[in-house]
Amino acid sequence: AGGAPPVYTMPPLVRQQSRPGLMLEGPMTLDFVTAMMDRFRAHDTLDPDVIGQILDQASDIFAKEANVVNITVPRGKTMVVVGDLHGQLDDLLHIFKLKGVPSSTNMYLFNGDFVDRGLQSCEVVLTLFSFKILYPKSVYLNRGNHEATDMTEDHGFQQECEDKYPASDIYAAFSQSFAFLPIASILNHHVFVVHGGVSGYFKKDDDMYPIIPLQFHDIDSLEDIQNIERSQFLSTPNETCLEGLLWSDPIDRWTAEDDEGEAEAEAQDGKEGLWSVSPDGSFLGVKPNELRADAGSLFGPDASATFLKKVGCDLLVRSHEYKDKGYELSHEGRTLTVFSASCYQGELSNRGSIAIFTPDKPPPQADKAAPQPQAGAAAPPDAKQRKPRRRRGSRVGSSALGLLDLDAKERENNQSAARSSGEGSVPPRLYYEIRTYIAPASDDNPSFCLRFRAHRLEDRVLTHLIRRISFARLPLTDFYKNATKQGGTRVISRSTWARGLRKVLGLKLPFSEFEEMLGLPKLGVDNAHGGPIDYVAFLHRFAPILRHLNTETTAAAAAPESSEATNEAHSRAQTVLENLGKLLHKEGFQLDTLFRYFDINGKGVVNRLEMHTGLLALNQAYSLRITHEDVVAMSVACGLHDAETCLTFDKFREAFEVQCSDLTLFLSKDNDRMSARHELWRTRSETRGSPPPNETMQEGKETITSPSSYFFGGWF
Repeated sequence: AGGAPPVYTMPPLVRQQSRPGLMLEGPMTLDFVTAMMDRFRAHDTLDPDVIGQILDQASDIFAKEANVVNITVPRGKTMVVVGDLHGQLDDLLHIFKLKGVPSSTNMYLFNGDFVDRGLQSCEVVLTLFSFKILYPKSVYLNRGNHEATDMTEDHGFQQECEDKYPASDIYAAFSQSFAFLPIASILNHHVFVVHGGVSGYFKKDDDMYPIIPLQFHDIDSLEDIQNIERSQFLSTPNETCLEGLLWSDPIDRWTAEDDEGEAEAEAQDGKEGLWSVSPDGSFLGVKPNELRADAGSLFGPDASATFLKKVGCDLLVRSHEYKDKGYELSHEGRTLTVFSASCYQGELSNRGSIAIFTPDKPPPQADKAAPQPQAGAAAPPDAKQRKPRRRRGSRVGSSALGLLDLDAKERENNQSAARSSGEGSVPPRLYYEIRTYIAPASDDNPSFCLRFRAHRLEDRVLTHLIRRISFARLPLTDFYKNATKQGGTRVISRSTWARGLRKVLGLKLPFSEFEEMLGLPKLGVDNAHGGPIDYVAFLHRFAPILRHLNTETTAAAAAPESSEATNEAHSRAQTVLENLGKLLHKEGFQLDTLFRYFDINGKGVVNRLEMHTGLLALNQAYSLRITHEDVVAMSVACGLHDAETCLTFDKFREAFEVQCSDLTLFLSKDNDRMSARHELWRTRSETRGSPPPNETMQEGKETITSPSSYFFGGWF
């Protein structure tokens, strides 16, 4: 009768201490990022507040970078250019398996389209942004055409954000951060990396589009790109060079299967000087990109050569297009397409690829004029390819090598430009290698973080310890109380803390190695590393949470309407007190130990919630057969009629002795001594105060963090 009983739950210990990669406290660390990646592999999500931290910090870094970022890859380092990922976390993690995670010597450039279509776009972006925060001079990101609200609203990213984080406005935060992404990057003054390609002049057919003639703004120099106010645009603005840079595609030959009349009409448009098709089918110039609803352009080899000359580079690296092999070299070796999302259109539909740039000298047999096959590498695109040999687990595919070089005059011009721009020395020339792959499911890979690798075992061990400590709070309280030199103190050494756990729990474990897992503060109460601890604060972390308390039943029990109800409540309280007395006698505990057990926050008084919580915890630990109604009756018998009333030790002892006089022999005979000791304890508690977690106390000119705040800190 009286409704559903309260639900006993395990203590609110800081679970993230055994679950690395979940909370970000302090500066970004490699331990946090790698553990976060492993957590994403397990399809876990992050707290929205942590996501907000990552997005804000990354956006601040992006905002300080230019539209076109000049990147130097010195000797001894490599630069890995990654193309479209489209929310495929498996591909990103597999790339890290192949080439290692970013570091000060292992540089990465992610060339846009991180989101949409895949199932883990949030995780991909958060991983890239976290590495950017960790290594701002080794990790770079370019914006893609899908980092825009008009694309993410229709292609899955917005829906993913709303499904994974329904109670927060995470999607808007992601969208705002995308607006700060740089547009393009230049490697060592001669490799131009952008998501789409060339932006150039063309005009739509006025007969087809009589109202909105379209003309892209040509790019005469890098200044035209640098002057774009990119942070204004949450979506890519139409008819701008930004749209051309993010949406355009290269073309070598015109392959339109038009009839003769339409082909002549197309050729007539080409006579305007915008584009043309040579007799052998080679495409020249720039034309609207009908395949993408005229977003961006199709540009030929001459357009890419002109563009590269304007920006002072000799290779255009771009992404944006699905390729069966994962990459494509076009425009006489001047344009390289890198697409990194393997199996993009279904299982085994395509390989993914990455381009690895290094300033080290290429093998002597490499031909400087064109990419040459090397040992273990793929043949050129027009040669017959041998089926790549698969290695179990890795499934690394073929690779192609290419050397980038300019003629002497162009090299001299670039060196002069570098000196005039303030560069002290000219970066070394780069050559690249293409690696292709089909990424296995991430669950098949080992984890990145050693701490995360062990966390599943730690979870099982920690769960066991939490349960044991929670059930043993009463004997632990008695042990620590008796171990103190003075009855009024709550401070014990760490060795005493560990000895108490070993003795009470009966576990021969090196508890000193579990301090952090169990939430023990790194700093002691004396603010010294490894100093003594407050055992009341420690046990407080293991107090159970009382949920679904039936307040109607509580109110009814607090004010019984009849003498019959009063007698029933008295009988219930008598039964509880007798069971508690027998427990104290059996375990050899004193009454003040029980009171300290109820006094969860260590303030020297017990309120109604603490009484309810403590009784239910004892019921679980010692099978006292206490019901919800018994708990309410016991609280009323002790004078806890409302939530504001508190019970001192004297009142607790008085109620206990009155209700259970035949069991007083089991209690301590030195009640006066215990009362004085508890009064001293309560006075010290009031003097010290009981600040909530993370609150600080001022002492002189120093700020001392209260011990409870350290339970949340320290791993990352």
